[in-house]
Amino acid sequence: MAFPNVVKALWAGGLLLSTPGHAANEVAVPRNNPFVRPPIQAQEIPLQPDAPPAAAEPNFVLRATVVSPHMPMANIDGTILTLGETIHDYRLISVSQGTATLYKDNTQLTLHLGDNEGADTQD
Repeated sequence: MAFPNVVKALWAGGLLLSTPGHAANEVAVPRNNPFVRPPIQAQEIPLQPDAPPAAAEPNFVLRATVVSPHMPMANIDGTILTLGETIHDYRLISVSQGTATLYKDNTQLTLHLGDNEGADTQD
Protein backbone atom coordinates (compact mmCIF):
# COMPACT_ATOMS: atom_id res chain seq x y z
CA MET A 1 0.00 0.00 0.00
CA ALA A 2 1.32 3.45 -0.90
CA PHE A 3 -0.14 5.30 2.08
CA PRO A 4 2.61 4.35 4.60
CA ASN A 5 5.21 5.50 2.07
CA VAL A 6 3.50 8.93 1.83
CA VAL A 7 3.41 9.25 5.62
CA LYS A 8 7.08 8.34 5.85
CA ALA A 9 7.95 10.89 3.16
CA LEU A 10 6.00 13.63 4.93
CA TRP A 11 7.53 12.73 8.26
CA ALA A 12 11.02 12.68 6.79
CA GLY A 13 10.38 16.08 5.24
CA GLY A 14 9.35 17.48 8.61
CA LEU A 15 5.70 17.99 7.65
CA LEU A 16 4.41 15.40 10.10
CA LEU A 17 5.48 15.21 13.69
CA SER A 18 5.79 12.06 15.62
CA THR A 19 5.58 11.86 19.35
CA PRO A 20 7.82 9.77 21.55
CA GLY A 21 6.66 6.19 21.64
CA HIS A 22 5.10 6.31 18.16
CA ALA A 23 6.58 4.62 15.17
CA ALA A 24 7.62 6.74 12.21
CA ASN A 25 4.74 5.45 10.10
CA GLU A 26 2.07 6.50 12.63
CA VAL A 27 0.34 9.85 12.29
CA ALA A 28 0.67 12.20 15.27
CA VAL A 29 -2.60 13.30 16.71
CA PRO A 30 -2.73 16.89 18.00
CA ARG A 31 -3.50 17.31 21.69
CA ASN A 32 -5.98 20.13 21.10
CA ASN A 33 -8.50 20.64 18.38
CA PRO A 34 -7.07 23.52 16.30
CA PHE A 35 -10.55 24.42 15.03
CA VAL A 36 -12.12 25.09 18.42
CA ARG A 37 -12.63 28.79 19.04
CA PRO A 38 -11.48 30.22 22.37
CA PRO A 39 -14.21 31.01 24.88
CA ILE A 40 -15.74 34.49 24.75
CA GLN A 41 -14.48 36.79 27.46
CA ALA A 42 -17.22 38.53 29.42
CA GLN A 43 -17.08 42.31 29.16
CA GLU A 44 -18.71 44.79 31.49
CA ILE A 45 -21.22 46.91 29.61
CA PRO A 46 -22.20 50.23 31.17
CA LEU A 47 -25.88 50.61 31.95
CA GLN A 48 -26.01 54.15 30.61
CA PRO A 49 -24.04 55.46 27.66
CA ASP A 50 -21.41 58.04 28.35
CA ALA A 51 -22.79 61.54 28.53
CA PRO A 52 -21.90 63.68 25.55
CA PRO A 53 -19.16 66.17 26.27
CA ALA A 54 -20.46 69.47 27.54
CA ALA A 55 -20.43 72.09 24.84
CA ALA A 56 -18.38 75.13 25.61
CA GLU A 57 -20.39 78.28 26.07
CA PRO A 58 -19.97 80.72 23.22
CA ASN A 59 -17.96 83.80 24.05
CA PHE A 60 -20.53 86.45 23.12
CA VAL A 61 -19.49 90.08 22.74
CA LEU A 62 -22.11 92.79 23.16
CA ARG A 63 -21.35 95.56 20.64
CA ALA A 64 -24.35 97.88 21.08
CA THR A 65 -27.78 98.21 22.67
CA VAL A 66 -30.83 100.18 21.63
CA VAL A 67 -33.23 100.83 24.50
CA SER A 68 -36.73 101.52 23.20
CA PRO A 69 -40.15 100.84 24.70
CA HIS A 70 -41.35 99.48 21.34
CA MET A 71 -38.39 97.44 20.10
CA PRO A 72 -35.29 97.05 22.28
CA MET A 73 -32.35 95.59 20.35
CA ALA A 74 -28.86 94.26 20.99
CA ASN A 75 -25.94 93.77 18.64
CA ILE A 76 -24.26 90.55 19.75
CA ASP A 77 -21.24 89.42 17.73
CA GLY A 78 -22.45 91.53 14.81
CA THR A 79 -25.96 90.02 14.85
CA ILE A 80 -28.79 92.42 15.66
CA LEU A 81 -31.44 90.78 17.83
CA THR A 82 -34.76 91.95 19.18
CA LEU A 83 -36.40 90.50 22.29
CA GLY A 84 -37.26 86.82 21.84
CA GLU A 85 -34.79 86.15 19.00
CA THR A 86 -32.01 83.60 19.41
CA ILE A 87 -28.30 83.29 18.75
CA HIS A 88 -26.63 79.87 19.20
CA ASP A 89 -29.82 78.64 20.95
CA TYR A 90 -29.64 81.49 23.51
CA ARG A 91 -32.78 83.67 23.60
CA LEU A 92 -32.52 87.43 24.16
CA ILE A 93 -34.76 88.12 27.16
CA SER A 94 -33.74 91.60 28.30
CA VAL A 95 -32.02 94.72 26.99
CA SER A 96 -31.06 97.73 29.09
CA GLN A 97 -28.55 100.57 28.77
CA GLY A 98 -25.24 98.79 28.14
CA THR A 99 -26.41 95.24 28.97
CA ALA A 100 -28.22 92.36 27.30
CA THR A 101 -29.42 89.16 28.94
CA LEU A 102 -29.59 85.79 27.16
CA TYR A 103 -31.25 82.59 28.42
CA LYS A 104 -30.81 78.91 27.54
CA ASP A 105 -31.54 75.70 29.50
CA ASN A 106 -31.81 77.33 32.94
CA THR A 107 -28.65 79.35 32.27
CA GLN A 108 -28.78 83.11 32.13
CA LEU A 109 -25.95 85.12 30.56
CA THR A 110 -25.65 88.86 31.13
CA LEU A 111 -23.50 90.63 28.56
CA HIS A 112 -21.99 94.05 29.26
CA LEU A 113 -21.11 96.61 26.62
CA GLY A 114 -17.36 96.86 26.15
CA ASP A 115 -16.70 93.60 28.00
CA ASN A 116 -14.68 91.52 25.53
CA GLU A 117 -14.25 88.68 28.05
CA GLY A 118 -17.75 87.33 27.53
CA ALA A 119 -20.63 87.16 29.97
CA ASP A 120 -21.61 86.68 33.58
CA THR A 121 -23.27 83.30 34.02
CA GLN A 122 -26.09 82.68 36.47
CA ASP A 123 -27.79 79.31 36.95
